[in-house]
Amino acid sequence: MKHVSKGMILATMALTIAMTCLLAIIWEFLVKVPVFETLGLGQVARSLGERWEYVLTATGFASLALVVSLVLLLDLIRDLRRTYDDLSDAQQRAEALARHDALTGLPNRRVLSDQLDKVIQRVRRGETSCAVLVIDLDRFKPVNDVHGHVMGDRVLCILADRMRICARRSETLARLGGDEFAGIIEFDSDLSAPMRYAQRMIREIAKPIRIDDLEFELGATIGVAVCPTDAVDADTLLRSADLAMYKAKREEKGTIRFFEQSMDADLRTRVAVEADLRRAIANGEIQPHYQPLVSLRDQRLIGFEVLARWYHPEKGIISPAVFIPVAEDAGLISEMSYGVLQRACEEALRWPDDLTIAINISPNQLKDRRLTERIRTIMMVTGFPLDRLEIEITENALIGDHEMAKQALDSLRALGIRIALDDFGTGYSSLGHLREFGFDKVKIDRSFIESMTQSSDSAKIVSAIVNLCLSLGLSTTAEGIENPGVIDTLIDLGCDCGQGYLFGRPMPAHEIEARLNQHRQSLLFPDDATAPAFPAA
Repeated sequence: MKHVSKGMILATMALTIAMTCLLAIIWEFLVKVPVFETLGLGQVARSLGERWEYVLTATGFASLALVVSLVLLLDLIRDLRRTYDDLSDAQQRAEALARHDALTGLPNRRVLSDQLDKVIQRVRRGETSCAVLVIDLDRFKPVNDVHGHVMGDRVLCILADRMRICARRSETLARLGGDEFAGIIEFDSDLSAPMRYAQRMIREIAKPIRIDDLEFELGATIGVAVCPTDAVDADTLLRSADLAMYKAKREEKGTIRFFEQSMDADLRTRVAVEADLRRAIANGEIQPHYQPLVSLRDQRLIGFEVLARWYHPEKGIISPAVFIPVAEDAGLISEMSYGVLQRACEEALRWPDDLTIAINISPNQLKDRRLTERIRTIMMVTGFPLDRLEIEITENALIGDHEMAKQALDSLRALGIRIALDDFGTGYSSLGHLREFGFDKVKIDRSFIESMTQSSDSAKIVSAIVNLCLSLGLSTTAEGIENPGVIDTLIDLGCDCGQGYLFGRPMPAHEIEARLNQHRQSLLFPDDATAPAFPAA
């Protein structure tokens, strides 16, 4: 209908009316009488005026019927055309949504895969080389947690616009989902091109984001896989870049990491460890071990730090350095920690009432709004006194939502549980943390204690930490004591407690109970039996 003009329609109507009038004349003046005679209907005598009246009436009614039908037909055609246009627009929007991210407007994984297939074909023909980059945002989760998903979406849109501008016309950029993006870059033989592309992205993402009265500083960790060096198909290339990104994320956020073949083997090992760990947690194979905590000044045993140990039925002892990071990444750390705490409380109930236990909680647990309730439930179920429990956290656990962390620690302290800041002096050490979170104890990192006798700087740092804690009314514990020569120095400085292999390695409950039953003093003998034994309370 787009090609039919109004003039053509009017001309057609006029011609139709004229033909109708002509047919009425032919019928009335030429055909009617012979037809009536043939059919034996007799003759119909009409005057000339009556005959023309009939012609005009017939023509008028026929024209009216034609006009009404035509109007209805045109209206129907308009509705059909409107429906067709709506369907076409909807189909185009659906196709656009199917190929683009609804929030940022960037191409999605489907477009990325299609484009990557085309680029790989050119690589196979020797026309080019290419690299895939997987870009994962750092410190984005706190934006959602603290300010809500609406603010998180605004931040994502701003970052997507920055990355879109940063990417050149020949470089594909897509959003994979959440806070993860991917890019494709083609290059000739210059392997530094993917690195420059990644560096541009990191610089753009790292620029402060200001929305209303808020300012956010995010970062990005990027994994890179090169075609044809690392893979020659789209799925493997994306997976390789993803592996490189996660490797960089675990080792140092905010960095760029190229894929290495060993990463694939590492992933398979990690997957196997995770599967075994899930089974081990369900079967209660993760056991608490206990390392003595000693009062340095009067040389009393005052308690133990609870440490998780895994005895695999086939592989033997699995190092905590292996399974703790897997538990954290797989979201198993809370379930594992609560299980170890409950078992530790049950075992420690059999020991003298003046011995405490201390257990470290992870950053993920500190974000759990049910943390206090879960710990209180464990205390109620086991009957372990709340004032014999100490919770340790590292400063890294305080990065992010300070208010949530403060509320969690305040609620634990309200139950009568003491709070200790672990590994102080490393990571994100801040005097503001000591003031804001109101800790009961500070544990000085073992790296300073171990080097006290060789490094005057370490000794000065330990002295400064102890003096600071004394002025704030906080007790101190020196970690990693293995050299008897540092004990007198720590006592002179005013350090309260000590922990380390000098006093005993982490032991299972049955060994502790055997030593307690034998003689509480012997509990403090290390394995070599050459260091002095400290009498217990």
